[in-house]
Amino acid sequence: MDMERVEKIKQKYSNANIIEHINGKDIIAVDKAELELFISTIEEQQEEIEQLNKLVEKEMYTAHLLEGQAHDAKADMKKENARLREALEDIAYKGFNVEPKRVIVKLRNIAIQALENVK
Repeated sequence: MDMERVEKIKQKYSNANIIEHINGKDIIAVDKAELELFISTIEEQQEEIEQLNKLVEKEMYTAHLLEGQAHDAKADMKKENARLREALEDIAYKGFNVEPKRVIVKLRNIAIQALENVK
């Protein structure tokens, strides 16, 4: 229902004549079609709210799962960084006695060995 229509109905009933007072409530005459329209609109809005709530719950669950995965990935990366740091330290502390032409090959072999040995 559009807001213009709501405003017209609101104005119509805000100035309605009170027919009777029963138990402290003002009784007025209401167009049954307009009342049914309000009720159906409320029901539709309630369904939309329920659907949105379900969507929000699903998105929150997904966000929670992603947060857990990100935490696990960060922990794995920390472990991998520590492993690589140890490997680099092994390389840095290794002494090697080779000809300058073979330095790159020797460093490569030390790096491979260090990476394979670090747990």
